[in-house]
Amino acid sequence: DPEVACLEAQLIAAGMLQGVEPDDVFDTATEAAVEAFQKANALVVDGVVGPQTAGRLGSWVGPAGRPPHCLTVSNLSNQHT
Repeated sequence: DPEVACLEAQLIAAGMLQGVEPDDVFDTATEAAVEAFQKANALVVDGVVGPQTAGRLGSWVGPAGRPPHCLTVSNLSNQHT
């Protein structure tokens, strides 16, 4: 899923998804990374990438010096698949 691929890229850029090969599937590793990101950023920890989480993820600067601004969906979760 391209939306999940983008989410994984953003979580990697934010340092929240490590030691896992991106697989374009919103699985338990992706959900745990979303929850860790939410906790680290004082957001509601629910594992759902809604507008606040997506907006905060978009502000992270990745290794290329710019954030991967491809996540435009709201309410992306493991229920998405």
